[in-house]
Amino acid sequence: MVALSGGVGGAKLALGLSDLLGARLTVACNTGDDFEHLGVTIAPDFDTVLYTLAGLANLEPGPVATPTPLIVNSGGAAGGYGGFVVRAPIIGPGV
Repeated sequence: MVALSGGVGGAKLALGLSDLLGARLTVACNTGDDFEHLGVTIAPDFDTVLYTLAGLANLEPGPVATPTPLIVNSGGAAGGYGGFVVRAPIIGPGV
């Protein structure tokens, strides 16, 4: 089965379908919102599905509690947009 996914709702649907179908599920993610910043490709919908299926996403409504900043305002130092912040949860020690 193929599921089309975009955003948090699609990721939650993919999670429910993966519980039912396991390896028989293929998820096609929206790439229309992907962009590049300082040479790094940012794929928000793909990342949301990946984190959700890996059990690392916060599925509770509301803001994410204390994410760990990985890149903060790096664009300003490089002469680019200075307000961009990439955040991700802590995956494990030393990661």
